[in-house]
Amino acid sequence: MKKILTGLLMAGMLALYPSCQKDGLLTDPTDLLSTLASATGGSAVGADELPADITGYVETNYNPLEIVDAWQVTDKGYVVVLEDGTQVYFDLNGKFAGDSEKDGLHNGDDQAHMAKCLEGNALDASDLPQAATDYVANNHANASISSVVIKPNGHFGTELSDGTVLLFDTEGTHIKNCGCEGQSQAHDENAHNNGMHNSDAHDNGSHDNQGGSHVDGGSLLQPDQLPQAAQDYIANNYPAETILKAVQTYHRKYFVHLSNDVKIVFDANGNVLYDSGN
Repeated sequence: MKKILTGLLMAGMLALYPSCQKDGLLTDPTDLLSTLASATGGSAVGADELPADITGYVETNYNPLEIVDAWQVTDKGYVVVLEDGTQVYFDLNGKFAGDSEKDGLHNGDDQAHMAKCLEGNALDASDLPQAATDYVANNHANASISSVVIKPNGHFGTELSDGTVLLFDTEGTHIKNCGCEGQSQAHDENAHNNGMHNSDAHDNGSHDNQGGSHVDGGSLLQPDQLPQAAQDYIANNYPAETILKAVQTYHRKYFVHLSNDVKIVFDANGNVLYDSGN
């Protein structure tokens, strides 16, 4: 009887193992990390689809950098891309598996990763917050601002005349030097597949971003899906304008592009964080 019970127990464990292996739960962490980092396919994940455990982990461990892209590798886990090009890897339960910076998984193409800092909607240099302009003047006196983009989360990618690329937050506080030297022009989202992620610039990947609301930075919204406070602000301050694009970011912010080319960023409650028209 003891032998029979032992045999049944072993058979049950063996039956369970392949299933868990398929779900990416018992996969060796090193193998999982390697698989996610080298994946060339997967399904794009919008801002309203990414597990909260993942966004929470990024907010705790990578702040002030935020997620601008995400996809799921079938039966394995998630790859999220931060705004400076760093890739962060998670299993299907949202457990952290590693990242491209700490684990040296650039795949030999730093330029493609770091170009993320310059993805966004084009702005005039005069639209930068004063704190960012002052930072450039104080720390890069021999260079001028060549181009500026605003990301859906309200952060700014700024390229200088000497090739230095800087990342600033919504208030104009310096986040980091992105090091994307040699990039001669900012990547305007309107000329970048209408904001869709260009997989050729990202390790030649091929994750599927067609047919859904996923865009670089989050998910597209209908104007009436914006918080009421945001809708009221636009109606009161720009009554003659229409909303060309509205995006919800992975970190519960809202980006709006108006017909007069004004860009506005709201927090989760619809409070204004940045308005290029004011």
